[in-house]
Amino acid sequence: MDCHGCAMAAIPALAQEQPPRLFTQVQTQEPPAEPGPWSQTWHIEIDQQAIQQPAEAITLNLPGQREIVVHREFWSPRQGYMILLVGDGPETIELPDPNVAPEDFSWRWYGRTDGYVVALTFEKGYLAGRIWGSGGKYALNPREGKRTELGLVNPDWWQLHPERNEPPQMAVNDSQSELPLEPATNEHPAGPGSWDLSCPGPLPTAVSKIDVLVLYTSAVFIANGSTLGGVRVVAQREIDEANQSLRNSLVNSVRFYLSGIQAVPETASPPYDLASIAVGLNRLAGTIETPGVYPGWTYPGTPAVRALRDTYGADIVALARKDGTEELSCGVAFVQRYYNYSPPIGPGPEFERKAYMVFDPDCAADRLNFAHELGHLLGMEHDPANMEMPSSGFPSCPWSFGHRNANLAQPQFAFRTVMSYSRNTGAAGPLCSSDAACPLIDAYSNPGLSWAGSLFETGTFPGAVPIGRNVGEPPFTYPPSKANDTLARIAPIVEAFRARPDRIFANGFQ
Repeated sequence: MDCHGCAMAAIPALAQEQPPRLFTQVQTQEPPAEPGPWSQTWHIEIDQQAIQQPAEAITLNLPGQREIVVHREFWSPRQGYMILLVGDGPETIELPDPNVAPEDFSWRWYGRTDGYVVALTFEKGYLAGRIWGSGGKYALNPREGKRTELGLVNPDWWQLHPERNEPPQMAVNDSQSELPLEPATNEHPAGPGSWDLSCPGPLPTAVSKIDVLVLYTSAVFIANGSTLGGVRVVAQREIDEANQSLRNSLVNSVRFYLSGIQAVPETASPPYDLASIAVGLNRLAGTIETPGVYPGWTYPGTPAVRALRDTYGADIVALARKDGTEELSCGVAFVQRYYNYSPPIGPGPEFERKAYMVFDPDCAADRLNFAHELGHLLGMEHDPANMEMPSSGFPSCPWSFGHRNANLAQPQFAFRTVMSYSRNTGAAGPLCSSDAACPLIDAYSNPGLSWAGSLFETGTFPGAVPIGRNVGEPPFTYPPSKANDTLARIAPIVEAFRARPDRIFANGFQ
């Protein structure tokens, strides 16, 4: 259940004068012997009982930093709670069931204050999440023995290669991998297809519920404590982060759900962890290059993967793998866009065979890569300076772009949205000199919202900068950016890829 801003203050007995400290124990680990995703790690324990009350605020006590109070913006109790009436009703509130063991609770806690973000996913004794603040970005990951590791993200680890060639409808977030050129065909461009590139008409009002099956490699299993519970909480964290980015962007008609987790069938060599990320995506989806034959690729599918997808009724399949190739690859996905082939290929049911993505969970706290790749599957491109559109391609809608704003002098107004990069590969759009000049925020582009260290309705906070651009808004040298429109418009297409199994989400996971 979603519980945005639960009215806990209605019960005075639960008022908290001093917010609980997040960490009750912190044990410093030896620094990494070689460069990697983390600059420093700690084993930590949290005040689970206080947070799951739920806490209206927590005291963030990162090692070596001043304490800061972070206020809750979103809370979702999933398992271990009882529903009580407030007064004579009809308002209800969820409180921890005293008969439920601590390791049987599941919940999501999200808060933001003064540039700090705390996002926690707790699932039956396992914790995963992220913390962003002035001292850097941190990840919370499950480790062996049901321990939780706090890792300070190495900002120089996950890099993005400025030049890449993409096969049709593929976008990769990587550092060094070179993808094959778009295959040449003898076909001539065709006229407009069934998809109207102007994206007219009203947005859907019904909520699109998109089911995601997360497959994982052996390396991911080992890294997250060699337990299914560890892998599950990481997968649930990724779903939570994508949904939080939607919520923060006021995209209320789209929600992602975790339909299941399974070990990926290894059908070829090298295994997914040792193959390039582009090869991994093609193998996962069952994509075969056919040069000279329209449209240059076929999609017969991988039988073992498709069988799991059918079993779980998954609209999307996401593979969690660890990068063992030194590509430093965060993620890759096909992009649901329009191709001016003969006949044309556009957003629609045909994309079902390409609704696959690959991601590295270690990149989550730094790049929100899971939410980023889901954005591609729902028709989103990068920001205009990084869109790198193939000559035959067109964005799903005129505004299907991320957005960013650079401001080193006033960093509270600087940002880049989930689909944006901090690099510059084209002249279109605002330029960024570094990650610090355009720090990532957990929201998709939406001109109705503005950023000034937090999100505000556009026009309500002095100096705040819109996180998107409307059609016809100057400057006219780069396109508008309204992910809030594109995501809502494309989501019903993706939701229809598989019929939802007739199941009851007893734990309320989403």
